[in-house]
Amino acid sequence: MPDLCAIETRHIDRSTVVRLVGEIDASNAASIDVELRALATAARSQLVIDLNELEYIDSAGIAVLERMAQDVQCRIAIRSDATVYQTLKVVGFNAGNELYESASDALA
Repeated sequence: MPDLCAIETRHIDRSTVVRLVGEIDASNAASIDVELRALATAARSQLVIDLNELEYIDSAGIAVLERMAQDVQCRIAIRSDATVYQTLKVVGFNAGNELYESASDALA
């Protein structure tokens, strides 16, 4: 079975931007969590998780994002017109976490 979620990483100055592309659900949330934590540990300074290309997220994926936001204080980039924005809004993710329209905004 192909990976449901690709993780793309780039470095900008002293920051690391991680873009999630695809889907996060119960079948891959644990491996995404492990990979994000490894990237957070290796991050140069600020870690930004860009969700603008994420097409689907379930409660397991949301839990991963919640833990990442709390544990490593990463910044979350997601436009209000992005596919999973409404899902995050319905569960109140945006109430407890500052969201940025883009990775560039999160780095500013």
